[in-house]
Amino acid sequence: MGIERITEIMESAVVPAVTSAVTFHSAITSPAAGTILTVGGYKTLKVSVYGTATARTVQFFALNTNSPQDAIAINGFNVSTLAVATTTSGTASETWIFDITGLNQIKMNVSAVSGGNLTVVGTAVS
Repeated sequence: MGIERITEIMESAVVPAVTSAVTFHSAITSPAAGTILTVGGYKTLKVSVYGTATARTVQFFALNTNSPQDAIAINGFNVSTLAVATTTSGTASETWIFDITGLNQIKMNVSAVSGGNLTVVGTAVS
């Protein structure tokens, strides 16, 4: 078997990543717990935070499916500032990346929002 055929077989065996879009919050104007993402086989989560709010606080949590009220803060990586944090405050639009491998559920808790609206959306990637 020639190298060309081996390359052809290997390239055809590549499985594309599976993605899933999630809206945690859509144009909210008051604090809310928002939608919960069930992780399943997803490994990475990209989250975008944006809106017209003049002040806001978003907390990043993992949940235990056996006890969903027990939220555990998780670190995200801000792709613009290179900050690592479990929460974000401010007014600028932001994009965060999370390693969610092995976690059960994820939620983005908005504990404060004022002076406008806030949207928090994500894309989970296998």
